[in-house]
Amino acid sequence: MRWTVQTQLVGPIVVLVLGLILAGAWFSLQTAEHAATTQLESQMRDTARSIQEASYPLTLPILEQIKQFSGFDFVLLRDGSAKGTLSSESIPSDLGRRTASGDTGALRLDRSISVDGIGYRYDAFRLERPSSPGDVLVVLRADTGLRASYRDALRTTTITSLVGGILAIVAVTAVAHRISRRVQTLSARTSDIVGGDYQPLERGPVDDEITDLTNSINDMAARLARYEETIKRTERLRLLEQVGGGLAHQMRNGLAGARLAIQSHLREVDADAEREGLDVALRELRMLDERLHHFLSQGEGDRGRAAQCDLSEVIEETAALFRPRCRHQGIELTCVTSPSCTVEGHAQEWLQVAINLVDNAIHAVGTSGQVAIELTAPVRDDGETTGKNDHVVLIVRDTGPGLPEEILETVYDPFVTGRKDGIGLGLAVTKTVVQRRGGSITWTREDGMTRFEVTIPKQHERERAGSSKL
Repeated sequence: MRWTVQTQLVGPIVVLVLGLILAGAWFSLQTAEHAATTQLESQMRDTARSIQEASYPLTLPILEQIKQFSGFDFVLLRDGSAKGTLSSESIPSDLGRRTASGDTGALRLDRSISVDGIGYRYDAFRLERPSSPGDVLVVLRADTGLRASYRDALRTTTITSLVGGILAIVAVTAVAHRISRRVQTLSARTSDIVGGDYQPLERGPVDDEITDLTNSINDMAARLARYEETIKRTERLRLLEQVGGGLAHQMRNGLAGARLAIQSHLREVDADAEREGLDVALRELRMLDERLHHFLSQGEGDRGRAAQCDLSEVIEETAALFRPRCRHQGIELTCVTSPSCTVEGHAQEWLQVAINLVDNAIHAVGTSGQVAIELTAPVRDDGETTGKNDHVVLIVRDTGPGLPEEILETVYDPFVTGRKDGIGLGLAVTKTVVQRRGGSITWTREDGMTRFEVTIPKQHERERAGSSKL
């Protein structure tokens, strides 16, 4: 059986309110009975005291008049007979005579008698007047009168309890409905997240536990969105590696044929000028073949101790490759490196990172601008490395217009580019290489220059962990 939140909240309150109403009614009944009896007894004593102190004869007409004013019935016991406002035939002639006394202050309605089928409560006192020596007057009150007094007192208390209980139930129902509606909204939002909708849910008007739960669900949705985007990016990179691997394999076959053809032609050429051009072509083909070989071997992972390379040499080689192009385009290229910049990784992969960043910078500048390359290993005043845990920092800056606004959030995704002739793989591959070596890459736009900063640890975390165990 399904119990809704609203039912779980309202049900116990309704039961509690009904219990309080019943308990209040019972208590009111007891209180009303006691109060009514006390009031009637006080009225009975006052009436008896007035009769005791009066000098008029207690005839039947006078007793009837006293009954009209007081609401009590009276029976006068005299000389073995009984007469009064009730039928004397139903009244024993000795009713209350044996216990009657002259003290009217001791009268109580604690004895009962039935007269003609009607219940009465009564008490008796002995008359001490000269005109009525030895007479006993019995004072009676019908039970119907007592019950009417009880009902009057009980009615007020019961109505008050019912009104208060209904208001309490209405208030609790409203609050429970509001809470239940918020819970249903959260449930529907959770179903949307399962379906792939990661839009945040608006916070409630009240800062309570449900609001905290809403914030937690929003945080979970944001994380799932990031995880999904990471998975998509990983899948695209995996597809790129598969396709690129096939293309690289075919290109290596073609490069091998081209190298053999050039080498064969070199044996037949005698002129130094022609041999120089062919040597340059062979060198370029050899570099291209090495890059393709490195690309194909990336998926195998590192075996044994990771390779080390001097990043300063890589950056200097990169600058040398681009200087002729920069001179042709009127771009001022500066390169500053520092020693002690040995990092984990193969020279070819770091050369690929540097070429991608510098090539993008030159494309962004176009003509008549500046491109600056800076490689540093921050040190303290005592010559030791700083608190960056032996990190090397590579910075590439340019005076170009900056990244297009539409790709700011996806600049590192594969096939995302701001160039008409671009493919969109340079920064994606660069980030993959940097992260694989435990580094990070960020970009900023400040002082009219675009700045890409790559932070690279000199020793990867897994190697540090292995060293700490020795």
